[in-house]
Amino acid sequence: MNWPGTLRTQFVVTAAAAVILASLIVIAILETARQSEIQRVRIAGLADRVAASFELIADLEPSQRDGAVRALNTVRFRYRIVDENPFGDHKMSAEETRMAEAVKMAQEETRLGPILVRLPPDTAIRERPSSEGGDAAVPTDAIAGTENLPPGFEDNADRAGERLRFRGNDDIEMAQGLDSGRWLFVNFDPPAAEPRTYEMLIAALLAAIFTSAAAAWLGGRVSRPLSALEAAAGEIARGNLTTRVEPRGPRDVRKAAEAFNTMSERVARTIQSHHQLLSAVGHDLRTPLAAMRITAEFVTDPESKMRLTRNIDELNSLTEAVLSAARAGPGEEMYRVELGALIESVCDDLIDLGQPMEVAIEGSFPCLCRSNEVRRAVRNLVENAVRYGGSAQVSLRAEPEFYAVVIDDKGPGIPEDKLESVFQPFMRLEASRSSDTGGFGLGLTIARTIARENGGDINLENRRQGGLRATLRLPREKRT
Repeated sequence: MNWPGTLRTQFVVTAAAAVILASLIVIAILETARQSEIQRVRIAGLADRVAASFELIADLEPSQRDGAVRALNTVRFRYRIVDENPFGDHKMSAEETRMAEAVKMAQEETRLGPILVRLPPDTAIRERPSSEGGDAAVPTDAIAGTENLPPGFEDNADRAGERLRFRGNDDIEMAQGLDSGRWLFVNFDPPAAEPRTYEMLIAALLAAIFTSAAAAWLGGRVSRPLSALEAAAGEIARGNLTTRVEPRGPRDVRKAAEAFNTMSERVARTIQSHHQLLSAVGHDLRTPLAAMRITAEFVTDPESKMRLTRNIDELNSLTEAVLSAARAGPGEEMYRVELGALIESVCDDLIDLGQPMEVAIEGSFPCLCRSNEVRRAVRNLVENAVRYGGSAQVSLRAEPEFYAVVIDDKGPGIPEDKLESVFQPFMRLEASRSSDTGGFGLGLTIARTIARENGGDINLENRRQGGLRATLRLPREKRT
């Protein structure tokens, strides 16, 4: 079975893809909102903590501040007291200004100076005067607490002067002036970004699984009746007019099955009435033809008697041919037969009658068909090849879905624009329309009708090396 092409599979895949896509969109929106909220809370907490710690240090005596700074230091918060503005001429961005205002608003002490903020990726570098520049070099220990630099600080010296480089580009730095002219400085190492939560992703996966299961159930509820309807339609096409479908599934599918059953019954009744009418017509035609034949026996003129008898015989043959063509529909049950043996028996009978033909059939070809009808179709095709092509070459091969009975002749072929029209009733390429030169033009019509009633077809094509090829295809049984 072609699973990707079935309604059930497409239903499941579509539903699962829709659920997964919708879930990913919702997860992305919620995760973005969550990260934004976490960031907002962290910034608010940072502002409150820095504001409180700065106020605490500012309220202490100058001699107590250095000890308080060391006590407040943690892994992430590193406080310093410096003698000069640690940011120099740094101009705060809009985001830095908003954070500075948040810290300032969180302070109750209004006498403290403004808050300065520097956010990453700016590097926290403060340059001190060089001894070569004329000004006295300020020793490192002039900055309170530099004798015990916390992790993340390092002293660097270069020709431009001493620099105190703080921890990398992810740090947040804040500073506020004290009343003594010195500056409180804090370096905050923010924690790593909050890891993504996988609970929502797992929930989305479970939703997709449950939705796929529901879609598979619903798809099966729809596809199974449709598959049964397809199989029944195939049986009807093969001539099994007694096939019916059990109405199952959703209401629309049940109604379709009921409509199919109604159509099948009407088709069966129509064909049955058609056959009954033809049988009656055949019986009624034979009676006057028999009477005409008896009357012809009383004609004394030999020439007139011969002409009348010939016309009666031709009319009788035409009547039988028309009735035979009309009865070429389903009339017998299908049986499993060996198609190769059936064709060989037909050809053997024709060879015994002196028909010039060759047969090349090897292998086993089990086929479910109406054997008597197939026998008649093959006989018509072979006789047609002998009549117009002088001989017939019969072979049988297996194709993926069909058995192909191939009949080749060595005749003149058929014009390309006539290859389909010759299947029409009474269509003959020979213009005389005499039964002595080619029958009544019903052989191909009967053969194709039989082929299609058995689920196959007949095609004609001109061979490159000359002659005509007739291919009768009959369906192979599907493997399950």
